[in-house]
Amino acid sequence: RQVGGNLNALASALGGLNSALLNYAAVKDAVEDDPQSRENREWIGRRQQMSLDQLREEAKNGTPDGIRVREDALNVMLGERANDDFRKAWLEFYNTGFDRSSGNAAGEYERLRQTYAEGLPNDIAKGNFYRLTKDHFSAWMEKDTEDRVSYAKQQLNTTIVDGFSNSIDDAAREGKTPPEIAAMIFTKS
Repeated sequence: RQVGGNLNALASALGGLNSALLNYAAVKDAVEDDPQSRENREWIGRRQQMSLDQLREEAKNGTPDGIRVREDALNVMLGERANDDFRKAWLEFYNTGFDRSSGNAAGEYERLRQTYAEGLPNDIAKGNFYRLTKDHFSAWMEKDTEDRVSYAKQQLNTTIVDGFSNSIDDAAREGKTPPEIAAMIFTKS
């Protein structure tokens, strides 16, 4: 009888412990899934201060621990940091290493963009990166077109002025008078 009574007490205690453990697990899961929980906000806040390389290391090491809110936040931050770094790299390349007279800006932009995307750990981060660079690409292609038109106009003006200058020099050597030279230039123009 005494053994049976102790077993009943043990079973009752274990049943209560099981309920407490299940409630604890449910509360812990709810906190992990809540983006506004203090724990998740602090985790995300620390990573918002990291560079792209540091964030890549976090993804590689699996620091989100399978917590979806943290995984999503890390992927968003990876795309944002890659976008920031890419824009700086593109600006530097366009201003120093790009041949504006004959280069293919769209091709070079895409080449550099793919290099940055390849460094991201998954398709979610890459998708965010490409989404963020889409408008930037359009704006730069407009700028490149404006630069090319300006360069072509400058070349055209230089060619025309050089042509007139050569004609004036040739006419002066032939002994033509200034009014004759002026008439010739007006006819050519």
